[in-house]
Amino acid sequence: MSEADRYNAAWATGEYLPMIGLEYVRCFYRTYYFAGYRTLLDVGCGTGAAVKYHRVIGGIDAVGMDFAEEAVPTWKEMGTDDCCLVASAEDIPFGNGTFDMVTCTDMLEHVPERSVRQVLSEMYRVGRRDFWFTVAMRPAKFKMPHDGSEPHVCLKPPEWWLEEMVRIGYRFHSVPFTANHTLIVEARKREAEPRRYKPLQ
Repeated sequence: MSEADRYNAAWATGEYLPMIGLEYVRCFYRTYYFAGYRTLLDVGCGTGAAVKYHRVIGGIDAVGMDFAEEAVPTWKEMGTDDCCLVASAEDIPFGNGTFDMVTCTDMLEHVPERSVRQVLSEMYRVGRRDFWFTVAMRPAKFKMPHDGSEPHVCLKPPEWWLEEMVRIGYRFHSVPFTANHTLIVEARKREAEPRRYKPLQ
């Protein structure tokens, strides 16, 4: 069974509700300098709730993608079916440098190790400037509802993830850190111009 099939089977039970990342999105708007961002891609968007938050609260042209076709009815309920699409993170259907920011919250640990570098490379390719990642460092609290399997198939220490990111070209804005067994990374594309901060009044 492929990973896409596994997640479609989980969604089909009606009992699978992936984390929507809203706490991270709220953290964005409390602490992150968002001026100048017009476009955003949320990779592994799950229910699409974070995409909706970005569009309504942030006024950003946000798009979500997830490889589970069974998520589409949930997008319709959320009112995000017009801005979320079914696609694989290994082959993101957008051109180079399409998005000012690419976010990926609580998804990378679901990617098989053999595919991690390709997924990180694809996000790097479609991103123009900035990236925000959160990666779980421990097994999932809830298992897959259809077969009891482990959702977090790539559990690696922080240094492993950071080495993979640096190898591709990501550079870190701030020192990556872990909180509640989650790695949090704020990165920028290597060739992007330095961020210009708004001076304090």
